[in-house]
Formats: sequence, C-alpha cells, structure tokens
Amino acid sequence: LAAVARAALLLYIRESRYSSEPAGKRDHIVVAMAQAIIRRRATERFTVKELAVEVGVSPEHLVRLFREHQGTTPGAVLRKERLARALQLLTRTGLSITEVAHVTGYASSQHFARSLRQATGRSATELRRGSWSGAD
Repeated sequence: LAAVARAALLLYIRESRYSSEPAGKRDHIVVAMAQAIIRRRATERFTVKELAVEVGVSPEHLVRLFREHQGTTPGAVLRKERLARALQLLTRTGLSITEVAHVTGYASSQHFARSLRQATGRSATELRRGSWSGAD
C-alpha cells in the first residue's frame, strides 16, 4: 500500500512539473520514479535489482527503460549522484577522505579514490586543495 501511495505521489509530482511539455518529451514514469529514489537514497547501498523491485519492474526492464529514455543505466546514474555528493563533501567540509567515502556509500576509500580519479583526472587531495585555495 505504501509503495502504491509513493508511486501515485511521484506520478502526481512528475505530471504537474511537465504538464506543459508534449507527451513525447517526458521521461517514462518508471525512470522518473527510479531517479527520485536514486536521489533520495544515493548514499545507501542498494542494487539495481532492489531499485527495480521498488518501482515495480524487472531489473532488465528498468535497465532497458533507462537506456531508451536516458541513454545510460540506473547504475551509472547512481554512481554519478554518489560522486557528486562526495565531491560536495570533499570540497565543502573537513571530513576525511575515508569519512567522505563511507558517508556517500562507497565500499572503501580506495574505491572512492579510484572512482574520483577516473571521473575528474585528479586525486581527492588535489581536489580538496584546489577548492580551499580557490583554484576551482
């Protein structure tokens, strides 16, 4: 019952935001629901399978919908959201790199460091120093 209520609320919010857009321009409702859940739960550990169950479709169908409507996968969206939050904490707080990794749902600080370097080409320490010196 709670899942149905949540889905109805998300649908209402989604439809009210895009009521002026033509139907062809809107995201699929399942994709919109999944993105809202990803934003809300980005720092938690959960799988695409769990996300699919929460929005009421199979994992394969969820991935297919994301590829069709977003050109990416739910896992990639989750990683991007998690990394964005981690970057904010890294550059705006005094949390250690290990704490930032833990708070944002990374399995380890090494995994966080690797993901950060892959995405930005810079280490966590370089990014933090640059933000504190005003270089970025």
